Amino acid sequence: MPQKVPGIEVRLEVWAYGTVAQLLHVGRFSTEPAALQQLHDFITAQGYEIAGVYEEEYLSTPNAPVPKTIMRYPITKLAQPRIHDPITVPTAARILGMPPQSIRAWIQRGWLRGHLTRTKAGDWQWLVSAAEIRRLKEEDLTAASIPRR
Repeated sequence: MPQKVPGIEVRLEVWAYGTVAQLLHVGRFSTEPAALQQLHDFITAQGYEIAGVYEEEYLSTPNAPVPKTIMRYPITKLAQPRIHDPITVPTAARILGMPPQSIRAWIQRGWLRGHLTRTKAGDWQWLVSAAEIRRLKEEDLTAASIPRR
């Protein structure tokens, strides 16, 4: 393969990934942890688990005004979804296609189990069961279809 820059080895490789979960992070590197949490929540919510080493693919230079990074995990489908895989309320809301306030209201009314936990940053957030969110999505439940207590 012809080299454009002398002294830098360039070669073609074929990587066998299988199934992966990935997202494009556009923004500063300091905001990557939140994006990575979204990726973890998505993997869990879809009934998968991480099956290999985390990888980042940089689509821009580190000093670019708006860095772009692909964040990727190889994943495998869980044979039996874990009941206690928590996901954040915003992630649950995106999966169900509704505002986070609706999910929090369901928790407060007792229609959805959730628990309040402290993040590493010291903030509080609601977590819900990924399995329960998958069940709600499969049943196509909306706020209007939940029986009132």
